[in-house]
Amino acid sequence: MTVEAAAMLENYGRIKSIEMPATWQLLEDHHPQTASPSWLMFGPSNVPDVEMYLYFQGRPLTGGTQENLKAILSATSNQLTRKQIESVSELLREACLIDAFNFLDVRVQDWNGQKVLIVEGRWNQLMHDRFWMFIPGNSECDTVQEIWFQAPVDSYAAQLKYARQALKSIQWVG
Repeated sequence: MTVEAAAMLENYGRIKSIEMPATWQLLEDHHPQTASPSWLMFGPSNVPDVEMYLYFQGRPLTGGTQENLKAILSATSNQLTRKQIESVSELLREACLIDAFNFLDVRVQDWNGQKVLIVEGRWNQLMHDRFWMFIPGNSECDTVQEIWFQAPVDSYAAQLKYARQALKSIQWVG
């Protein structure tokens, strides 16, 4: 992994490169030595609670979730049904708790040549909106890398344009 001038990140999991907005900086680098979650968090230093995470769960998916995600990513339908969302609840973690998260859009999308699962919604108690991307680690979907952008409702729309700029710049490994 390389971070150049706090704006360009290279060789981080499935990400060959991603260019962060010039006004953003690396806010947190969490990489424990054990098999536990790890992440990089970027955001503007002058706007509170605006965050983009590049995240690894730190463990493989269970067989059922792995197979369900693989089927979802290979299906011809782009929008997920409630049953499909529930079938990957291991991925979505707390978002699947009753009243925790309001799913606004859950779909499969080609993102710069890589099929990904996109989730958009709102954390109800925090009143933060989230754009969440799940990238399969390989064709078997046994691991997943996540990228999410999250911000308070009142600053989300204004800051989302910067996040999308970074996400559009992604080049994938392989």
